[in-house]
Amino acid sequence: MNDNEPTVEKRMLLVPVIAPLGANGRLDHGSYRRHVGRVIELGATGLWVNGTSGDFHALCEEDLVETVGIARSVLGEGVPLVAHMGDTATGRVVERARRAMDAGADHIAAITPYYTDYTEDEIVRHHGCIAEAAGCGVYLYQHPATGKAQLAPGTIVEMARQGICIGIKESGSDLAGFRRLIRMAEASGCDLQTFHGMGAHALETLLMRSSGIITVLANLAPRTCSDLCRAVDMDRLDEAERLQARMRALAEMLASCLPRRTTSAPVVAAMKYVLKELGIHEHDVVPEPLEPLHEDEMAALSAMVLPFVKREFGSPA
Repeated sequence: MNDNEPTVEKRMLLVPVIAPLGANGRLDHGSYRRHVGRVIELGATGLWVNGTSGDFHALCEEDLVETVGIARSVLGEGVPLVAHMGDTATGRVVERARRAMDAGADHIAAITPYYTDYTEDEIVRHHGCIAEAAGCGVYLYQHPATGKAQLAPGTIVEMARQGICIGIKESGSDLAGFRRLIRMAEASGCDLQTFHGMGAHALETLLMRSSGIITVLANLAPRTCSDLCRAVDMDRLDEAERLQARMRALAEMLASCLPRRTTSAPVVAAMKYVLKELGIHEHDVVPEPLEPLHEDEMAALSAMVLPFVKREFGSPA
């Protein structure tokens, strides 16, 4: 490249992989391998395994580690693999983190500890212990709907300066706070990767100069999410707007197929059904005690979402 040419920033798409379960409720290795291969083939920069969409709260300890090993075997070396191994107490996460790093993870992510109330100092110490066990900075995972205490932007930046954290996935709705975090990190000169999980607002967060996106929508629309990151990198905003509209349409279709549901968990169930209909997952099992999809919900998904996603995956609608 000519020295006078501008450097194109490369924003990342880390797919928070949905975990296919077998009829026995355990991880379906073959389906997981197929799914990982397809999202990478269709443009994912890397993977975020064992997130909320990966049923981390329901998987047994062995399956939490197996996801990492399977993903690494498909990815090979050089493709980022972040393993979320969060739990309610430091000792549990430290043990999981060590096993995940041995299985091939590049970095560990950990949700803010839930169930018990913790102070900011306690949460910082928690992540410091995880970083020490993993031998590298961790990704903070802030999910206000499920994790109790959330760290202030200034605290997160200081953790980055100390080498405790390398990045953050923010899944809350406070976009102004996310913007403030990005600006504070830039002003401090610390190297903090910033990602947001709201796929319907992905373009907005990318234009804030975030490092990329980690959205559950990428399980069904990896090509669109990847193209959106590339369009923003290349400053093609008209194309980026079109791609964002496509992502928003997918999110709205999923919601419209689940009119009676009052929580977000059924969205993952809906995606499992679509991936099964595509032949990528063998089953669409959800972990107990989540209620499986009803017949009318499956019919709506088949009529609305499946044709949309077939085009995404290059299959005839």
